[in-house]
Amino acid sequence: VAGVLSGLMLTGLVQGNWDVSNWMAVIQNGLKLESSSKTVAAIISKGGLQSMMWSVSLVMLALAFGGVLRGIGVIDVIIERTVSRLKRDGSIISAVALSSIGVNVMAGEQYLSILLPGQAFKQIFKERQIDPRFLSRSLEDGGTLVNPLIPWGVSGAFFASTLGVPVTEYIPFAFFLLLSPLFTFLLAFLRPTKVETKQSLAS
Repeated sequence: VAGVLSGLMLTGLVQGNWDVSNWMAVIQNGLKLESSSKTVAAIISKGGLQSMMWSVSLVMLALAFGGVLRGIGVIDVIIERTVSRLKRDGSIISAVALSSIGVNVMAGEQYLSILLPGQAFKQIFKERQIDPRFLSRSLEDGGTLVNPLIPWGVSGAFFASTLGVPVTEYIPFAFFLLLSPLFTFLLAFLRPTKVETKQSLAS
């Protein structure tokens, strides 16, 4: 909001354009720049609320669908049944990341992909005395970083709309998003032991 207001004030002060109806038209439909350079015009002539409606509608649908799945308990049941079968600490850490990825695929909402697995696995991490930093790392890599790779996800829709590139086309170049979850699975089984972790925390 502050950016919009400051931009409007600069428009009036620099360009002398105090036409409020023109301001509202630009906010709604975006800027249409007339320039001799087609490249410059293509870069700048965009924006506005209308250009964002596809992304906004997808975000609203993802939130609604995720809320329904959580409300009827589908996601909770899947996670609880998964947790009950896990024995090794490395498997538990990996299951956190897999659960976050699964919620991303089902609901397309990164906040749910962090919240639901985090709540489900928090207690078992305490019972097994697993360093909670591994829970945080797994939720981040499986939740936040995977969402941009989901075409119907909130971040994926936003990135595709902003960059003008479909999710399926930028996936091969999203090295950080692809590699981080893989390192999480490696770290789950190559992490320090509980004794080493306690010694490092004590020092």
